[in-house]
Amino acid sequence: MKAPTMLSRKTRETDITLTLNPNAHLVPNVSTGQPMLDHLLLQLFTYMPLAGALQATGDLPIDAHHLSEDIGYVLGRYLKRTQESLQSSGMNIRRFAEVYQVMDDCVVWLALDFGGRSYIDVRGYDDLVLSEGKVTGECILEFLSAMTREAQFSLHGEWIRGNKSHHGAEALFKGLGRLLGKALRPLGTSSTKGSITWEEQ
Repeated sequence: MKAPTMLSRKTRETDITLTLNPNAHLVPNVSTGQPMLDHLLLQLFTYMPLAGALQATGDLPIDAHHLSEDIGYVLGRYLKRTQESLQSSGMNIRRFAEVYQVMDDCVVWLALDFGGRSYIDVRGYDDLVLSEGKVTGECILEFLSAMTREAQFSLHGEWIRGNKSHHGAEALFKGLGRLLGKALRPLGTSSTKGSITWEEQ
């Protein structure tokens, strides 16, 4: 199984396409129609790193809730397919990862397990308001929840220090990028035995 080079998801509310580029040195591109969301996702892509382009449109005149959530589903599907591609090639991933991310006054702690079960407990963002209310903590948590459900991993985190909203959000996305990059890093062959085959008659 190969990792996808393009993923697309369309509903009556959103239209999202993620295109991956094999040249990992290219700078990622994000366009959602919401500048703050673009900024945060660009941090995530850069620190994973993920070379590609995300083009997304949605019902932003209402709010960024649906768009944030559905982008989470698309990225979650990409992460799941990437994991499956590595494992089908006989590679194990590190699976577990933990990071502390600093952004000026803010410190964020994050940990995950790509164990095939989804769970999320990320604290400190419930009252976050960015871009005059156009991006909220609820939008960010919906994005994270959708991603963990689709990719089937457990995510824990906490904004443990600092009070500047922009810095707290940016630290979260930078840290998440580093976290995902570490957890999905190949370890090597999955067994010293190599692949195992069975034959029955």
